Amino acid sequence: MAVSVVYGADEMEFDQLDGMEFSKVVDIARRAMSIPDEIEDVRLNGRETPGDTKIVSSGDVVQFYKRSGSKGC
Repeated sequence: MAVSVVYGADEMEFDQLDGMEFSKVVDIARRAMSIPDEIEDVRLNGRETPGDTKIVSSGDVVQFYKRSGSKGC
C-alpha cells in the first residue's frame, strides 16, 4: 500500500514515502505535483498538520487544501 497525496482533483500514490517525516513528504509532494508554496493547509488523514517530525505510513493520506475564498493557485 502507498501514501496518497491529494491536491484539489489531483491524486497520486507514492510507494517511496512510507516511513518518511511529514515535512519531507510535503516537500516531495509539492515538487512532484507542482503544488504552490502558498498552499499552507496540509493535513494528514484529515487532521491538522501533525508537526514536521510525524512519520507518514503506508495507507496514510496527505491532503493539501486551498483556503476558501482565495484566488489562483
